[in-house]
Amino acid sequence: MSDINQNFELITHGKVDNFINAWIIKHKYSHVKIAVLDSEKNENFFSIAVNTPIVDDRGIAHIVEHCILGGTNYMQGREAYNIFFHGDNELSANAVVYPEFTQYSLYAHNYQNFKSNIKLFLDTIFSPIFLYKKEIYLYEGCHIKMNENGFEVYGCADCSGCGHKEKCLYKYNAEKDAGKNKVMKVNERWEELKEESHSNIQSEKGILNRQIRSIQTEGHFGDIKENDKFRRFHYRSTEKVYKEFMLYAIGRNINKYHRFLHDKIHKFEGKTGEKAA
Repeated sequence: MSDINQNFELITHGKVDNFINAWIIKHKYSHVKIAVLDSEKNENFFSIAVNTPIVDDRGIAHIVEHCILGGTNYMQGREAYNIFFHGDNELSANAVVYPEFTQYSLYAHNYQNFKSNIKLFLDTIFSPIFLYKKEIYLYEGCHIKMNENGFEVYGCADCSGCGHKEKCLYKYNAEKDAGKNKVMKVNERWEELKEESHSNIQSEKGILNRQIRSIQTEGHFGDIKENDKFRRFHYRSTEKVYKEFMLYAIGRNINKYHRFLHDKIHKFEGKTGEKAA
């Protein structure tokens, strides 16, 4: 990188992992710092980070990130979105929201393809179309809390005119669901319990219990339902169901003990005629 644009100044130069040349340059007027990496590989990668400090749990940074990738003001419609996400397989864009900033990335295998789309990518970030069309922000959704049922609802305020509505809504019918909007429900308590359950199952004790269950428990349930035809309880209430199953379990254990004794006696009787060694 011998020729640096006159609008930039070189801060430092070195190597990363002993084989990647790296330069850090600074724009003289905006003071924006840029890291340039150069290796022998053919991949072309560009990334930019924008400060988006999170101040609450409403997910505004995430919603804005989706809105920004919806297109640029210089290219009307969703053409920019389609180029980056549904166009050439060798060209792709992505974004990740971190606690303090949002990172936007562009990748292309072909250098000319990469170079021709850099400006479009920057226009999408710094001049997004959602600043001029509030419908895009409405597409991406708003956050409504419903504490009385213990869950939160994330819903789009207006899905009319969205080209992805048919794929986004479950069992969408154009005639019946014309005014229907996308809604997602999240139960935080349920998610906590599910995470705790998954952690218990994957633990050393959980793995051992699963192995024991497959050996000791599943066979009994199959025998109870298929061979003994015990599929329904005949009484209601927890107390009556408990008593009914305890009576069944007592009878089942007596039956098992009877079979055990019968087999032992049968094996003993078969050896009465044998001579001792």
